[in-house]
Amino acid sequence: MDGFNKTDPIRVGVNLTPLVPGASGGVMQYVTGIMDALIRETDLKFTYFINGTFKHMFDDSSDRVRVVEVRGHLHKVIESRNQHGEFDVLFAPVMSPGIRSAICPMVVLMVDMQHRSYPENFTREDLHFRALNWEWPARTAQTLCVMSEYGANDASKYLGISKEKIIVIPPIISQD
Repeated sequence: MDGFNKTDPIRVGVNLTPLVPGASGGVMQYVTGIMDALIRETDLKFTYFINGTFKHMFDDSSDRVRVVEVRGHLHKVIESRNQHGEFDVLFAPVMSPGIRSAICPMVVLMVDMQHRSYPENFTREDLHFRALNWEWPARTAQTLCVMSEYGANDASKYLGISKEKIIVIPPIISQD
């Protein structure tokens, strides 16, 4: 990246707004485990974009974490903060980056492709939503993270994503 000082920690914007306590199931624990591991094992700096229902779950007492409660249009908040240089990379650990176009480098975590494997189990609206909010980010991302080789194969098969862009991240148990 031009003008990027390699000694400075990379700043990562993280869209956590799709997480809803009690409704996100195992994805909540998976994402929390990943974020805990990234805090523990890296020197990255984070801006968490969250909805107000679970702000209490994220500790922003560290100088490496900023929690932004999003009110209003998510894409406008993320785009504005990116334009003001708040983060270098956008991480979407629940597939949706929260923006309408790729405004910066993205890393996307694709939890599953059930809608492609079993479309009969989804409404037309759900299929459209997933194509719009999950598939374009997966295709656009510089790196696509998946939970298994099965997920990597689905991403390659259904979305045409090169295996070189895919990283397998097995489930990580949160330390809490």
